[in-house]
Amino acid sequence: MNGNSTYTIQSPTEIFNTEGAYNVSLNLKDQNGCKGSKTKNITVNKRYLDLAILNVSTTKDNDGFMTVITDIANYGSVPISSFKMGYQISDGGNIKETWNGTLNPNSFYTFTFNAVSASAQNSENNITCVEIENVNTTIDDNTANNALCNSFNSDNINVSNPLPNPTNGDIILPITLNRDFDYTIAIYNSVGQIQYEETTKKGLEGLNFVTLNTSSYAHGYYIIKTTIDGNIFIKKFIKISYE
Repeated sequence: MNGNSTYTIQSPTEIFNTEGAYNVSLNLKDQNGCKGSKTKNITVNKRYLDLAILNVSTTKDNDGFMTVITDIANYGSVPISSFKMGYQISDGGNIKETWNGTLNPNSFYTFTFNAVSASAQNSENNITCVEIENVNTTIDDNTANNALCNSFNSDNINVSNPLPNPTNGDIILPITLNRDFDYTIAIYNSVGQIQYEETTKKGLEGLNFVTLNTSSYAHGYYIIKTTIDGNIFIKKFIKISYE
């Protein structure tokens, strides 16, 4: 606060330049010379922008169109007037949308994407990942809670399409397990030559994200073979190069 200020308006505004506790005194004097005063202790905190994703869910209609719903919360100290959020569905599509409104601090909101994504009707291993891209047209102060993924069907053993696909770097392979299982992964190029084979690893019940280092692979078409409890899952991806 910059010293004493004098106002003649009904609802004045004062700027505090430094965080901390302040004793604020309001001294009044009317046109007849009568005086009055009131003092109050206030705490000034830094403006903090924090929009968090709490939950992601996906529904599919009878025609295979998927709707994505996400629960969010304003954990910051300032109202949120806009945010840009996108999702990616394995075996589905990519969507980005912008929301405008008012979400006050310590408030919760359920955001339903307007656009729907088409997928195969018999596909049950979709993984939906939602990410906040910006808040109030800037970068969130806490980006650790800006992304979340969820499995469409967690009752079965499933391996979803790798993300991103096509890729120019590493890929992430989502694996859903209905209990703890060991798994192995092998990668082959388009002529069947093995590029990668790992030893048996322990997978945990629920959604597992396996990062595969494909940044050094040549441009082309590849196959991922995942073996879980005697079941074999085949997924494909394309490696691209940016000049």
